[in-house]
Amino acid sequence: MTNDNHPTELTKPNVEYVLSGTSPSAMTAAGVKGILVNPLNTGAGPLPALVSDAQWVAACKQLLEQEPPEQFLVNLLFILRQALGKLDD
Repeated sequence: MTNDNHPTELTKPNVEYVLSGTSPSAMTAAGVKGILVNPLNTGAGPLPALVSDAQWVAACKQLLEQEPPEQFLVNLLFILRQALGKLDD
């Protein structure tokens, strides 16, 4: 069932997953946004915290002011799936 408030097609991610050790000169704007949206950077399980919860929330708040919430959520799902897939490797 679909209606105008619940589209079946989601927007595409506009972020990139950046691997640890990527040279800053090789990063794109989409890669930087991918780093900002990644909640695992606040620390989870064996992963160390790279930023505080407050810093992550503040960065995400700014992203939400720059793009629709749907885009932010699509990006968040994409980054989490990429990151968690890399943990299995």
